[in-house]
Amino acid sequence: MLALVFPVALWVLDIVVRAVLDGRARGWASLALRTAAAPALLVVGYPFATSSERPIGILLSIPLWLLIGFCAARVATRNPVAVFADYWRAYRWLAVAVFAGVAVALIGASLFLGRSLITG
Repeated sequence: MLALVFPVALWVLDIVVRAVLDGRARGWASLALRTAAAPALLVVGYPFATSSERPIGILLSIPLWLLIGFCAARVATRNPVAVFADYWRAYRWLAVAVFAGVAVALIGASLFLGRSLITG
């Protein structure tokens, strides 16, 4: 469950950003934060997906983050005297890989589709 702390924090930050910012900054920040928190949203076609399809992407993201947490725990516990710093170090690199994949997908979709990905 510790693996879900970071995605939930990103989602809460997205809620704050949507309440504070306006315009394009709000759209781009919200898009980046939501897809980073729930990468499987891209699988269901976010940001073009309907609101009924978005919960599916969120539910598909939970096992992904749990798998990342499991892998990070396996790497961290290779050391017999494992501490949480070892876990977070391994988790960080796996999360960065997910975020890089999300960024490449969003940039590629933006260039391929030739239209704005920002939704309200």
